Amino acid sequence: MAIIRNEGGARAPRIPDDVVDQVKLRADENIVDVIGEAVALRKAGNSYVGLCPFHSEKSPSFNVVPGKGFFFCHGCGAKGRAVEFQQQYFGMPFPDVIREFAGRFGIRIPADGSASRVPPQSPTGLRRPPAPVDQDVRPSVSSERRDSLSAVLGEALEFFRGPANHDRPMSASLRTWAETRCLTDESLARFEIGITSRGWQGLREAFGSRYDTDQRLLDADLVRETDDKTRRYDTFRDRVMFPVRDVDGTLVGFGGRRLQDDEKNERTPKYLNTGTTDIFHKGHLLYGLNLATQSIEDRGYALVVEGYMDVVVLAQWGFPNTVASLGTAFRGSHLNLLRGYTSEVVYLFDGDAAGERAMWRAVKESLPYADRVNFRFITLDGQDPDEWVRSVGPDAVHDAIVHAETLAPYFLRRVREMLAQDGAKATESTAPDTGQQRPGSFGHQDRTQEFKGLVSLIPQRSHLRQFLDREVDRILAPAPESKRTNAVEQSQLAELPAEKRLAIAAMLQPNLALQVRPALLALLPNGHPACGRIIDLYDRGIEQGRAHGQPARPPADLAWARVTLTHTPELLTELLAPTESPHQVDQTRTRDRSAPSQ
Repeated sequence: MAIIRNEGGARAPRIPDDVVDQVKLRADENIVDVIGEAVALRKAGNSYVGLCPFHSEKSPSFNVVPGKGFFFCHGCGAKGRAVEFQQQYFGMPFPDVIREFAGRFGIRIPADGSASRVPPQSPTGLRRPPAPVDQDVRPSVSSERRDSLSAVLGEALEFFRGPANHDRPMSASLRTWAETRCLTDESLARFEIGITSRGWQGLREAFGSRYDTDQRLLDADLVRETDDKTRRYDTFRDRVMFPVRDVDGTLVGFGGRRLQDDEKNERTPKYLNTGTTDIFHKGHLLYGLNLATQSIEDRGYALVVEGYMDVVVLAQWGFPNTVASLGTAFRGSHLNLLRGYTSEVVYLFDGDAAGERAMWRAVKESLPYADRVNFRFITLDGQDPDEWVRSVGPDAVHDAIVHAETLAPYFLRRVREMLAQDGAKATESTAPDTGQQRPGSFGHQDRTQEFKGLVSLIPQRSHLRQFLDREVDRILAPAPESKRTNAVEQSQLAELPAEKRLAIAAMLQPNLALQVRPALLALLPNGHPACGRIIDLYDRGIEQGRAHGQPARPPADLAWARVTLTHTPELLTELLAPTESPHQVDQTRTRDRSAPSQ
């Protein structure tokens, strides 16, 4: 029995057993999607395999068996079902996992803890479990089947768009919703945004008698059936509707955003996507990509966000090269879609804990592409991207993109932050009577395996991999660093401006500077206005150091130069930074309510 406790320790209503069982069943049916958000899986017979997230390994021994709804690892013995994976991987309490999955799969949790009986007027049927799909292999479907399902989706879209194009009962609700989010009529039209009513069979108006007989309505997940298969009802009710098209512009499904966020609706999922169908697979779709390809090519980069509204608002404010994954982790299959149009990706996720976890998962997916794609990261402080752009304006967003952290500085910063968090948790979780760390704490050895395993995902001959491997070792074993730090502190050169420090360090240690130069080039963001100046300073320092016999220098200066050259990410962050912090964007500027195009 799941018991929820609030922050004050008071006992909250328990989640009924039948709801817990229903959530577990749905999660196990979709276990490949659940685990696939954290682990890169590939199909192997009736199972899926990947590198185990619970221990370090070079050959995959981690198995997911969708037919039986469980996972296991031959290497470390980890095993369980979808709920157990979520608990072990994310460190989430059991009740929190149940609530998260309930929202994800549209299962209602009664607020009073009573048994979850479905009222006769509110039919809720279970969708048939979708067949698991390898995220790296595009599903095969005939053009006739694709056209047939897309056609019936098109009929539904015309119905959803009715209130935007004509005076309909839901027109006022759509206008009110759009006004509260400062959306223009042009944005509503560009993204074909519509609305659905609260009724259970609203689509009957669009399909007439076909509502009860057309199998395509079920196959496209426009309607669902009650358990006894005697009655159909709409999948999307009381929602703002976002049509989802593939990169070719074919309509393949929908995303629905809850229309009202009041207490009455808080137990329904905020966002609901079309379930997996023959033509709708989240791992192979990016919302807005069909509209963004030309802008991505013109601007040289793709801006990746998490939500539908982020895409719509950023496009309205002058960033039409924005795309989003569909309620799932950003994957390698998504990167393969983008690589056809750009070699640079900027991640801009929500500024909360969930957004931070999503960004770290995106890092894991990005590392194997680090030698082919330039990745940059913008970290917000508490806001969603759509709120942020409306708050700071497009100029600030553009500045943040130009000065966004590159992969190496972001990765090393997060490594330090996670180690610091682990240290704080270890102190809190140490039992006072024994001095031993309580079970469940993330140990140093675990983090070492995790970080080293992530670095090993980068192609082996990459200078970035060699650099990160060395830097992670230094962070994980910082004791020798104290001696070098003492030497640096004795050098007056450490007080110079960043540009002079770079040039002088290269001049004092020209041979080391030549060895480090490939890593420096790999770390510099493409197109940044300061890149040419930084490379010129660096090369002039090397040239002067090799051309002229240097006078004897104090050991502290030479040690300082070595440390400076081997701390390239920190120095570049300082050199490339604007007047504000490179990864904490100022959100206190005066709100600009206009919507100019960039």
